[in-house]
Amino acid sequence: MHVVAVLSVAFPLLGHAQESDVRGRLGRLTKAVERIESSAADRDSDVYRSNIPLARFKLRKALAQWRAPFEGEVEARDTLDEAAEALDRHDAGKVAFEGETGHLERAYFAQNDDTAQPYFVYVPEDYQPKQRWPLIVFLHGYVPYTSIIDPWVLYEEHERIAADAGALLLTPYGRRNTDFQGVGEVDVLAAIEETKRFYSVDPDRIYLCGPSMGGYGTWTIALRYPGMFAACAPMCGQTDMFVWWPWPHLTAPKCKQFLGEWDNPIDLAPNAVGQRCFLQHGEFDRLIPIEQSHMMRWEMDRLGTPIEYYEHKDADHFIYQHELCFQKAFPWLVQHKLDRWPKHVRLKSYTYRYDTAFWLRILEYQRWSQPGQIEATVEGNRISLTSQNVAQVRLSLSKELLDVGQPVTVVCGGKEVFSGVPKGEAITVKLAEPLTPEKPGAIRKRKGLCGPLEDVLNGPFVVVPGTAGSQDQTQELTDRATKWCAEWDAFADGIPPVMLDTDVDEKTIAERNLVLFGTPETNQVIADIADRLPVKIAEDGYTLGGHTYTGPDLGLALCYPNPKNPERYVLIYAGEDPGTNLGINHKHDLLPDYFIFRAGEKNGYDDTYPHLCAGFFDLNWEFDPTLMDAEAAPADPYFGSATLVRDATLTQPVAKVTNGYADPLRVTIDRGEEAVIQPGESIERSLEPGRHLFTGVCPDGVTRTEQRLMVPEFRYEWRVPALFPAGWP
Repeated sequence: MHVVAVLSVAFPLLGHAQESDVRGRLGRLTKAVERIESSAADRDSDVYRSNIPLARFKLRKALAQWRAPFEGEVEARDTLDEAAEALDRHDAGKVAFEGETGHLERAYFAQNDDTAQPYFVYVPEDYQPKQRWPLIVFLHGYVPYTSIIDPWVLYEEHERIAADAGALLLTPYGRRNTDFQGVGEVDVLAAIEETKRFYSVDPDRIYLCGPSMGGYGTWTIALRYPGMFAACAPMCGQTDMFVWWPWPHLTAPKCKQFLGEWDNPIDLAPNAVGQRCFLQHGEFDRLIPIEQSHMMRWEMDRLGTPIEYYEHKDADHFIYQHELCFQKAFPWLVQHKLDRWPKHVRLKSYTYRYDTAFWLRILEYQRWSQPGQIEATVEGNRISLTSQNVAQVRLSLSKELLDVGQPVTVVCGGKEVFSGVPKGEAITVKLAEPLTPEKPGAIRKRKGLCGPLEDVLNGPFVVVPGTAGSQDQTQELTDRATKWCAEWDAFADGIPPVMLDTDVDEKTIAERNLVLFGTPETNQVIADIADRLPVKIAEDGYTLGGHTYTGPDLGLALCYPNPKNPERYVLIYAGEDPGTNLGINHKHDLLPDYFIFRAGEKNGYDDTYPHLCAGFFDLNWEFDPTLMDAEAAPADPYFGSATLVRDATLTQPVAKVTNGYADPLRVTIDRGEEAVIQPGESIERSLEPGRHLFTGVCPDGVTRTEQRLMVPEFRYEWRVPALFPAGWP
């Protein structure tokens, strides 16, 4: 692949001026790997896949070690030895690590950005490939300095607890600190598949667990893929990000609400039906308050899917640094086996990417930008469905579920929608008409092509800066692409492939999503498709839905099927950078299908720029004004971060609000009776467990709001205005 030469300036091969044997070996081994990669006849063989990604990764790791002040040449030389050993094994036709036990560092080639990514497997000493083994997948917590030379892996004594439980242990790298969302989730699933390829894994005994960020990832992945894991064991992880950050929920733009719920475990809680969960938390956790686990426990109870819970008395957040946490989790996990055909299943999904729960799959939504929900219960040969925003489903059938040789009846909302003897292993049932009918010739949203922006980067992509403009414009776009790649590397630990717009050929268009920088005037690829895009892109503004946005400091981020190959995406960045204010881990997951903005101040609900218009395209990838958020007004200030007081005697949550103003404060709970609180005074209310809306009309006329799930055993104390600004963790 042609690489923009100037990008190498951002990632110099070595930071040392003096020649060394490390540099020489690195160059020779790199050429050896490239020769094998270019000439390999069978890249899917176990010999190739176990050795060549590992060799490529070891070269990257050696370079990082040599440049790091706390590593150095000794470590780099050892890692280069490991790279050479991988190449020797490949040439000898040997599969890496056959017969080896203990902690093993392996690697695979990521499909999206072609980088070699590590994963770590702990193989028990008594491992025998003739039998099927349980697999525990451990998702690590957040540590800012996590890297390929200092990965977050378990202590050996904790790994041995998994071995004592009779299980293999997999620790995905997760592309560093990705919250195991987007590319991080892709890494977890890829690492599982690689482990299943090289080890004898029981597919019905795969488990998921992890602490802190890994606890959050355990919740989201398990709840997005019902039927993949036999059980999960999250530890001290976030369950409601709106509360934890905190972010205003109801007052945020619709697209932000949708994207926030998409990644929010408590909004995915209905999918726990048929799954087994064991939850742990420290009593005095100040980093992720124990309330986060209690909210999920209460929600699961409400939904009829109770979970097991263990509370570490007098413990803080770091319960996972002690053996007890794993002594509780690992033996509990391995006692469970996946039931692939439960009689009761439920799925709440925001996207075709997560369309399946066990034997039930959503084939079509009625309307985009709203979650689809469906529940199925089997009694005899009758399947009863209830649904919301679902137009069509596929029901897989098995003798474990019902008598497939006899007539099957499917009822939805009291109406019979199917009756007869199934002709195959599944039946497709239409439940309603989509509110966006399919148009002849239109590109339809579907799995792998439904957005939003983040989804472009989950599949194979290449970065393409434009060269069609002036020399200054070309340099600006090259600098912009360089910065984007550096940020991707800081986020996902890998430098993506880059090519010039003039080098994009039919093969590239067929195989990759294109991340394009520029406008029709400065990028030839954009010029070739400009007349088939929903947004008209000009040097001085953008037109969408008949409205033109002009003025200084404008920017556009647009995700859309590539008109030259609707099986792939284009992602267009024009004008200003939408991610300037965003943290390195959230450059991509807070943006919908399109985002037109004016660079300037941060908005009031996250760190993106306030938009002029933002939203999703409909099911036909067409503009729909009802799916758009118009120009963002300043968000209502947050009601305030609550101080939590634990009281086990409380059978109902208690809310206490104190007026910190010098004038009266008017407060309403759940749009009910208004209370006026005098300066320095408080009101206190016992409330039913559940979600409550708090509204405070302040003396200066500002309205503060918050929606919060409140659970028993907690007193929620607010002081308005908040002692700390919105966004305080």
